[in-house]
Amino acid sequence: MAGNWRNGDWGSGRPIVSDYRVAAWHYGDILGKTLADDAEIVRCRMYLPVTQVLYANAPIVQALASPPPSQTGTGPTGVLPARQGWVDIPRGVAEQLRVGNRGIRLSVNSANGGGTHDMYKPLSEDPMSGALEITWRS
Repeated sequence: MAGNWRNGDWGSGRPIVSDYRVAAWHYGDILGKTLADDAEIVRCRMYLPVTQVLYANAPIVQALASPPPSQTGTGPTGVLPARQGWVDIPRGVAEQLRVGNRGIRLSVNSANGGGTHDMYKPLSEDPMSGALEITWRS
């Protein structure tokens, strides 16, 4: 599931991050069921098919605490190092996906007085939107 949260409501399936919207991809509990308890996440990448970037600041990335309609984040945050293609996600954020029914959220980065306004393809246009690639070791 993917979409954007605004004014207490999940909007279209198009992930958008801006001053008024939180973009999110929900993965459920699949990582907790898939990764062994002793597995160490070495690297996590997320596929982002961006369609529009309006401001210089890259979004803040964080784990989504629970499934939509919630938009609440949990755990550590980081700034995306890139905005298109396969983008590295901080390991601390990836570790949060092991617990519960979670996802990844992108929120506005207002550092240095700037903003964020990014639009990504919905799953209906690109089934890889928000896909994760996780490298791990025991």
